[in-house]
Amino acid sequence: MIYTSKFRKMYWFKILFIILTSIFLSTICLKSATTYNGTINFEYPPSWAGIFFLLLPILVLLSLLKIYRIEIDEGNIIFDYFILKKKKTFALNEIIKIERVKIQRKVRSGNISDGFHETTLCFSDGTSKTISPDCFENYNELIQYINSKFNS
Repeated sequence: MIYTSKFRKMYWFKILFIILTSIFLSTICLKSATTYNGTINFEYPPSWAGIFFLLLPILVLLSLLKIYRIEIDEGNIIFDYFILKKKKTFALNEIIKIERVKIQRKVRSGNISDGFHETTLCFSDGTSKTISPDCFENYNELIQYINSKFNS
């Protein structure tokens, strides 16, 4: 049986929201820093905020290079990178350990929620891949199947 990961819709919405919001805010900041003759006054603080908001979508787009889809069959786990169109294949018996870490978001007054678990697969060649429920809709199915193959 082949298990294929499914991306969460909110994951793509979050990325799109960050890109569009930062472009909108940079437009507002740079427009307010523009002088009467059309040049940007770099001594005015909103111009620097506008430059920062222009750099934010570039950083988000660079982080998209690390996004991968996961396919798990009987003996292999395949990481198919979304933009680079590159595939990395590992045998399930190459997994040395499975680390499960609880991520909790905090503010000054305490925890925002109970948190969520993130799983890191450590392979025999020294690489590690993180599988997070923030990205994948069927995170629990993927991890249960990997654990069943790891423990057997």
